[in-house]
Amino acid sequence: VPTATDGHVTTFDASSPDCNQNVSGGVCNAIDFTNYTNTITMNNGIAVSGDITLGSGMTAVGASQLSINTSANITSNGYIWPLQFLFGGTSQTYTLQDDFTVSGFVATGNGNFINDNGTAKILYASGSYTAGAGGTFGTAKIILNGTGTLLSSVPTSSVLYNDFEINTSGTIT
Repeated sequence: VPTATDGHVTTFDASSPDCNQNVSGGVCNAIDFTNYTNTITMNNGIAVSGDITLGSGMTAVGASQLSINTSANITSNGYIWPLQFLFGGTSQTYTLQDDFTVSGFVATGNGNFINDNGTAKILYASGSYTAGAGGTFGTAKIILNGTGTLLSSVPTSSVLYNDFEINTSGTIT
């Protein structure tokens, strides 16, 4: 079983079968779905303490979130993550390697950065965005482009410092 600190990358490739993540507290150092063409069912969340690479041919279903809690790179390879994505930790820097679309995202912790990699990278949230204490900073543009809730249950100290845009025909509460 991978751990957050063992240095191993959990890799799903073309020969990996469907996966049912049904263990609470699932963690790994880094996760790579680059060549995965099957389905991961997220019945429980996975906390990643390293880079996250999604695969364009994969499918993710379920009700739990994928979360990242240490400074790392995030590569979507064009895959739209259909579940909630959590940026956790405190004073971490998350670098988007390409445009990244998620169903909803949460930024917890204190003073996390969501950056691009030197070119215009965007975090699209087709659902809700919830910020944690201390605010979210960085160079990546954040666009809400669906129906959802902005900054729900937000502490008074939470501020979004990224370039931010609401671009939807849906309803943002």
